[in-house]
Amino acid sequence: PAKFIERYRSWAYAMRDAFRTLSSEDDYRYWFDPFWVRAQPYRNTVKRGESVEIAVHLRNFRSRVQTHRVEIHTPPGLVAEPTVLEGRLQAEERRPFPVRLRATTDAKPGVHIVAFDIIRDGKRYGELFDVVVEVQP
Repeated sequence: PAKFIERYRSWAYAMRDAFRTLSSEDDYRYWFDPFWVRAQPYRNTVKRGESVEIAVHLRNFRSRVQTHRVEIHTPPGLVAEPTVLEGRLQAEERRPFPVRLRATTDAKPGVHIVAFDIIRDGKRYGELFDVVVEVQP
C-alpha cells in the first residue's frame, strides 16, 4: 500500500500544479472549489407568509484580507433580509452570514432559485452561487 499511496500523492500534487496553471486567479481554488460561497441549508421549504433562516458561508483562500459584496437576488414573492452582505474576511478566514428568506403572502408556489451576485476585491463575478427555496401554499 505504501507505493500506491505515494503514487496517488504524486498524482494529486501534479493535478494541483496543473490546475494552478489553468486559473487566471491568484489562487486556483477560486476556479475549482465550488464552495467558496455556499448556502446552508441549500434546499429550503417555506410557506407563504413565513420565513426561513439560512447561512451564507464565505471563504477567503488567500493569505491577505479579502473584501466582498454579495447581492442576494430573489424572484418575485421572496424577500431576503439583508439584501446585501458586505465586508471583509481576514486571511484564510471562513465565516457564515445569517440571511432570512421570507415568502410573501402572494408568493407563487413552487421551486425558486435565489442567486448570489458576487463582487470580490472590487471585481464582479456575477451570479455564481445560489440557494433553492420551495414555496408552499
